[in-house]
Amino acid sequence: MTKVTISIKKIAELAGVSYPTVSRALRNEGRIGEETRKRIVTIAREHGYTPNLTARGLVSKRSGALGLVFTRFSDPFHSDIAQKVEIEANRRGYSLFIASNETQDKERELEIVRSFQGRNVEGIIVSSGREGPRYSQLFRETNIPIVTVNSHAADHIGHSVCHDDYGGGCAIVQHLIKKGYQNIIYLGNGSADKAQSDRLRAWHDVLKKNSFVPAIHIDSPEGRVQDGAAATEQLLSQHSAQLRNMRSAIWCFNDAMALGALSVLHRHGFAIPTDIGVAGFDDIDSSAFAIPALTTWHQPRQEMASVAAQMLFGLIEVSDSPPADFVMPGWLVVRHST
Repeated sequence: MTKVTISIKKIAELAGVSYPTVSRALRNEGRIGEETRKRIVTIAREHGYTPNLTARGLVSKRSGALGLVFTRFSDPFHSDIAQKVEIEANRRGYSLFIASNETQDKERELEIVRSFQGRNVEGIIVSSGREGPRYSQLFRETNIPIVTVNSHAADHIGHSVCHDDYGGGCAIVQHLIKKGYQNIIYLGNGSADKAQSDRLRAWHDVLKKNSFVPAIHIDSPEGRVQDGAAATEQLLSQHSAQLRNMRSAIWCFNDAMALGALSVLHRHGFAIPTDIGVAGFDDIDSSAFAIPALTTWHQPRQEMASVAAQMLFGLIEVSDSPPADFVMPGWLVVRHST
């Protein structure tokens, strides 16, 4: 059976209104009576009306689409970012192209951004990207704005929304010292660049300020659950006596690594937090349901995504805005693992 597509002209005839009135009602724009708007929308829905976005774009010279790139679909941090960006995009009438850079490679990230530009998107958000200064160049070349969220590039120049990783790291380590831990280990993520640098610096600075002897630091290649588990296995094989003889705590780069650490410690017979404390960073949903529930630092992911989307919409409207960096604070979440 051939599917019949109803036109705006036909909807106008059925609703007894003009073509422009239907067009405004379906875009939820203009001054139209609420009853008229509802009648038009109902007729369009009943007849399966679908707007021709390609034709609309040719007329308006706008695609009505945004691009979002992040590192890994399975990472809860990015799923929260993507969810909020999509909500903000839909509110503005935009569709969203989403792609992941599983390899976390700078050149692959740039390939994805250029592919979005080739699709004529009106703006791009890059979450936890590794690229920095070349985004300003791409903006100048294409006039398609790019906003980064939680950029890992140490030399980023452009429009960005990030979190105060250094401040959060300081608060976590200070909490562990206040709880009486004498040996505070840091399990890091060697691929996280700026975030890793800021959190590692916080760990060093707070220990030094409190006259602690330099503690144990182990870096993993990434920040996944399995990376936290592997780093903890390494920690136990190399420093088991020290962990059992000193009141110790492990601070992990993120909650995913901390969940891996908890699993390994349980398997080796450590009681948490009696024998050893564990803290994470990010406050992903599953951290509250770990056994024991994980002490962590809440990173306001959805708020960051919302601010990034608003920043992007502003750039779409006023493309010559100067670079802006928006830094957002988080807060300590104390649970039963410390």
